[in-house]
This record gives sequence, C-alpha cells and structure tokens, in this order.
Amino acid sequence: MKKNSVGLFDLMLAISIYCFLFCTSCIAQQDKEQTSKQNFVGCWVDSDTLGKSIEDLSIRKFSFNSKNQLTLSQYEPSIQCRAWTGINEFKIKGEYLYWYEFRAKVAADKKTIQLEYITSSGATIPFTLIRYDQANDFMTRLESSEGKSYSYQIPKTTDDGWECADLSTVQMGKKRIVDLMNDIMNGEYNDIHGVLIVKNGKLVVEEYFNDKGKLYGDFVKDLYRDRLHHQSSVAKSVISALFGIAIDNGYIKDIDEPLYNFFPEYFSLFDSAKKSILLKHVLTMSTGLKWNEFAYPFTDPRNSAFQWKLSKDNLKYYLEREMMSVPGTAFNYSGGCMMLLAEIVRRATGLAIDRFAETHLFNTIGISKYKWLGNDTLVTNHSGGIGLRARDMAKLGLLFLNNGKWQGKKVISEDWVFHSTDSKINTGYTGYGYQWWIRSFQVYDKTLTSFYAIGLGGQFILGIRELNMVLVFTGANFGDNWSSNVYKIVQEYILPSAS
Repeated sequence: MKKNSVGLFDLMLAISIYCFLFCTSCIAQQDKEQTSKQNFVGCWVDSDTLGKSIEDLSIRKFSFNSKNQLTLSQYEPSIQCRAWTGINEFKIKGEYLYWYEFRAKVAADKKTIQLEYITSSGATIPFTLIRYDQANDFMTRLESSEGKSYSYQIPKTTDDGWECADLSTVQMGKKRIVDLMNDIMNGEYNDIHGVLIVKNGKLVVEEYFNDKGKLYGDFVKDLYRDRLHHQSSVAKSVISALFGIAIDNGYIKDIDEPLYNFFPEYFSLFDSAKKSILLKHVLTMSTGLKWNEFAYPFTDPRNSAFQWKLSKDNLKYYLEREMMSVPGTAFNYSGGCMMLLAEIVRRATGLAIDRFAETHLFNTIGISKYKWLGNDTLVTNHSGGIGLRARDMAKLGLLFLNNGKWQGKKVISEDWVFHSTDSKINTGYTGYGYQWWIRSFQVYDKTLTSFYAIGLGGQFILGIRELNMVLVFTGANFGDNWSSNVYKIVQEYILPSAS
C-alpha cells in the first residue's frame, strides 16, 4: 500500500511539473506572440504612395482594441474608394503575421514591413510598407467615424456649381430617406459608398459611407465628396455621349454608316455578313459578333474580355470574331463595342477619347477632376476605365434629363439624347438604347420610366423625367444582388418619397 502511495505521489508530482512547464511554455509563447504583434502597432504606408498628400496614401494602422486584440484599419486611395476597420483575424506563424490572403513581418529596424499577398496558386506579390506616424490623426478620425448616428443634412455648397437645398423645398418626404440611410449603415445593402438625389435641378441628398455602412459622418463626407470613384461600365454611357457629340459636330456622318468604313486596314476581316454591321449596331451591342463576357469570370481564359485584353491587337481580336447572329437582331453585351466607338471618335476627330471628352463635354458642364485608366492609347479600357466624382456623375445625369442642355446651352442634341435613352433592343430583361438602359418602376398607381447608366459594383446614374429627378449610387458590391439592391432602394425608399 505504501509502495502504491509513493508511486501515485510521483505520478501526481510529474503531472504537476509537466503542467507547470506546459503553462510556462504557453505563457512564454503568448508573450512572444504579443511582443511580435506589438511590433506592428502604428501607421504604415505603401512605399509606392509615399510623398503624396495624406488622403492619397495607402495606409494601414495596427493597434490594440479594448479587448487587447490586435486590429487593423486600412484606407485605400485608389478610385475603388475602399476602407476597412476592426480587422482582427490574425495568426502568428514564426516571424509572420497572417490574415486573409496576406502575410507580413516587421524588419529588424522596425521601420518597414514586408507585406506579401498570397495568390490562389500560392505565389506571392510583395509590397513594402514604411512606418508613417504622420497618418495617425487621419486614421484615428476615420476610425472615429464608426458608430455615428444618421441625421439628414442639406448637402454642402461648394464651388462646383450645384445648388443645394432641403428635401422639403422640392416636396420630398424625409422619413423614408432617413430609413434608407439607417439601413445602409446597418449593413443591409452591403458596401454602398454614395447616394445622391437631384430633384428639380437641386442637390437635395448627398451621403457617403464606407466599410459596409459602418463609416459615416462629416469626416467621411468631406473625404469622399471630392474623391474620384471607379465607374466600371458607366463609362460606356459616357462614351456614347461623346459619340453623339461627334455626330452633332459633323465628325461622323450618322449611325447608319458601315463599321468597315472606319477600319480600312482590317477590310479583309469584313466578309459579306460583317459588312452589314452599322454604327447603330455597335451602339446597341447587336453587332452579331460572337462574344462571351459573363459566362466565365473575368480572370478565366475562356472569357472573351480576358483574351481581348491580352491580345497584341485589340481591334483585330474583336473584328475577327465569327458572326453568331444577323446585326441588329440580338443583344450581346460586349466591352469590345465601346473600344470600337472610342476608336471611331479618335479617327474621326483626331483626338483621343480623353482629350475629346475634356474639350467637348467635361469642360462645358464643369467636370474638372477625372481619371481615364489604361495605357497611353486607352484602347482596352473604354468599357470601364474612368474615375469620376459622384457629384459629376449627377451632372451627366442632369444633362440627359434636360435633353442635352446645360444651364440652357446645348451640349448634346436633343435627338441624340432621345434615341440614347429610348429602347432600341430588348436585352431579355430590360430595354437598351445607345449604351443607356431603360427600366420601369411601379409606384402606387404610376408607372415611371427611367434611363440609367450602370457599372459593376453598384455604380449608377439614373434619370426619371416624370419626377425631374436624377439618382446617383456608388459602391463596392461585387457579389450577388448588387444591381437588384439598388433597384429595391429606388423602388421602396426614394420614389415613394418623391411621388
């Protein structure tokens, strides 16, 4: 019995020692991880953006929250206008900190971070972050924008030409507008960035958000009011407007001209079927050329747009596609059509599309800040390669709402505006004009017809002539229902407030 007691004692002692050593090891490991995390604390900027103003820097701020968890807030200056706060899903493995598709380690001098983006194939894309304490106040103000409550305010008057007014002055109710903003801030519509309402020529609603509605307030408004936002395929409607201006000014005869007239160097690609493609077919995306842009992701080699952008001769790639239907009979969405229209404008006017836009449209309606994306020739990015401010998106909408006039002066012919926003071909779910979509909304006992420009992620310019109203939305909603959510907002919140 005594022998058994001694054995049991030794066993218990061994277990106690093991537990002590194990706990000590765990504590030491936790202390090591905490020290490693502590090295990340502070503001860091992407070395590629260093030297720019604060709002044009790519900034990451690491800090510990009230629960002593390492958290990350991130601000991106690109025209995608993304920001995130409260990221805390980190793991320490060796000298690296891991989160999502990233890993990072602090250099020995604690002045730089080597950041790597890990692709789906396992390859890494490196970035260098530099400690930059000067960004701390900016990031603190951004973080402090979380949790703000909403209250309607008249949009801020600036020097951009907009007359700003209260909703009540244009006979619009506030309740549903307030409900909408609260729902956006509660994350019900994912990542909407901007909502603007113009009624009777006056800007009556202008709200900006980020991080799925979490970030809101005066700082966010002032930050994003003047920022360019990626337009995606809203750019197609801009190109269409420029094409109309080129026709108005006699650079292009009319929309019944054959496409091959403008591309003599590719004449051999135009067989008898392709020779029947007219400019109006390009405008309505009914060229008949085989093109598949949505069956596969844009990164999939089977996507026509993927191959088109990789091709050495973008024009040839599009024009040599085989015919799948008679021109003018079937809608087939294609970014290649916009490339053709922009190139035709360049050949007809002698000006690249960005210069033509500046001299014949943007300067006229007071759009002074914009950015065209792509290479020097802008060949492959006409279909979605421009950044505009939300207020300037509203100017384009108002121009079309007013039948091509800006402050009483004709910018685009009324005839072009009418045909652009009148359905020419059925897409299968809505009408389509010259790069503008047409959709009806039922409000109470009224049917209201809208024309709109739409871009991936939730970029919208929408006009309703019966209400003398323009709506603008910006966002970063790249999942399902990004467009139907906007239609729901228009249908359930905005139109009942104005009808």
